[in-house]
This record gives sequence, C-alpha cells and structure tokens, in this order.
Amino acid sequence: MGAIVVAAKVSHVPSVYLGEPGVYPPYEGVHENLREGLRAIRRRLAEEGAETVVVLDTHWITTVDHHLNAAPRHQGVYTSEEQPHVLHDYEYDYPGDPELATAWAQMATTAGITMHAHNYRSLRLTYGTLVPLHYLNPDRRLKVLPIGMNINASPEENARLGTILAETVRRSGRRVGLIASGSLSHAFWPNDEVKARRWEISSEFNRQVDLHVIDLLTQGRVAEVIDMIPVYRKACAGECGMADTSLLFGALGGKAYRGKALVLGEYCGSGGNGQVVLEFPVAA
Repeated sequence: MGAIVVAAKVSHVPSVYLGEPGVYPPYEGVHENLREGLRAIRRRLAEEGAETVVVLDTHWITTVDHHLNAAPRHQGVYTSEEQPHVLHDYEYDYPGDPELATAWAQMATTAGITMHAHNYRSLRLTYGTLVPLHYLNPDRRLKVLPIGMNINASPEENARLGTILAETVRRSGRRVGLIASGSLSHAFWPNDEVKARRWEISSEFNRQVDLHVIDLLTQGRVAEVIDMIPVYRKACAGECGMADTSLLFGALGGKAYRGKALVLGEYCGSGGNGQVVLEFPVAA
C-alpha cells in the first residue's frame, strides 16, 4: 500500500537559489533560512524512503481543466520569462513518473474533475518546480511529477483533487513526497519601490495575516485555515488562488487533519510576498 510520507509547503522564489555563493552576487547570502528548510525536507524524504515527489506548482498556471506533466524524463534548459536577467540557462534532468500521473488523471476524471496527463517534448518545467528540486532532489534519485495549478478552480475542487491524489497514491504502492510550491501572501511591491524594499512584506496587513495563519498551522488548527482560504486568497493576493495549499490540505484529510506544522524555514519577504517552509507531519 502506498502513502504520502512527507508533506510540505515550500517557497520557490528564485532568490532562494540566487542567494547561493557565486550564483548572483547582488543576492548572495539571502534566504539561507529557506534553503535550510528545503534541505530539511530533503532529509525527511530520504528518511522516509520517498520514491516520487509530486510538486503542486503555482508558477505553472492553467485555466481550463487540470494538467500533469507525465513525461518519463524531464530534461531541458530553463530561462525565466518573468526574470530572465537573474534566472537563465538553468539545465535540469529528472526522471518522471508517468504511471502515477496516468493513474491520478484517470481517477480524477472518473470522479468528475477533468485531468490530463501529458507527455510533450516541449512542455517544460517552471521555476516553481525547479527551485525546490534543486534542494529536494540534488542527486536526481526521486521521480518528479509536476501539476499545474488552475487559477479558476475553487478551493473545494482543489481539495477534492488532493483527496483523489491520496487515494491514487495508496493504490499505487508508491511512497510519495507532496510539495505545495508557492508563497503565502503574494502582493508585489510596485516596480519603482521594489529595489529599496525587496526583502519586506508589501503590507502590514498581509504580514499579520500570514503570521496568524502560520501560528494556527503550528497549533494543528488546519480546519480554521481551510475556512479562511476563500477570503485569505483574495485579501492577500494568494498565489494562483492558493490552489497548492487547498490541494495539500485535501490530500492530508481536510478538516479532519490534526497535525501540527513544523516551521523549517522561517517566514520572510521576497519582492513583497510572504515566504515560508513548513512540514506537515503525516501518520506512519
């Protein structure tokens, strides 16, 4: 019987990778807190014998239906369309998991949520997947299954997809790491302010709500956060409607989940957005 053995909410901002020594000197040293959190998740994946990592990628935005990258191998050279001056010509090569992708797509579609498992040579990974994988899968041992986040899907629909994923994993026999890749609040500074305030949250309101949500999650009060998401994602400009978070909670059991989140990468700002690395304990 398969299982989700590690579950986490992580940051994917390019500055996590760009802060490495020698990568992009203007940012060198920033976000070591987030890198430490991602490395801690990597250790947890190894300890639990994870075979596949499913990445809920809020930077791969979809609009109609749900889409999985079911390629047997993810290989390419990536340049960010958003920030090509800082993230460019990044080479990657990871094994995929077409079997799990196909099974999830079939089960979701049968349940009434149309999902496609694609194997197109030109369907590339985004930095929402690549930045976390740089730390979670440096030896390329883990199979990788990215899913785009549908910006028009409701929190309830995303939660159902998570529930279906958990059942798909159970039937598959896989040991899976589930990674929700995205920020908390996601409101950027205006272009003429961002250079001076790059590492700050763009509003005190967003900062306070983010911190309150983290506090609730560390107390095991996921049900309250689930109830907040419909307003939270609008009031604080949640990344892709916080679809990754809703799907993650659905996979963990929704409001019945009582696990207390662990803060592995302390909360901070990047471009105005709220970033954190959290692990959600799962039952053995």
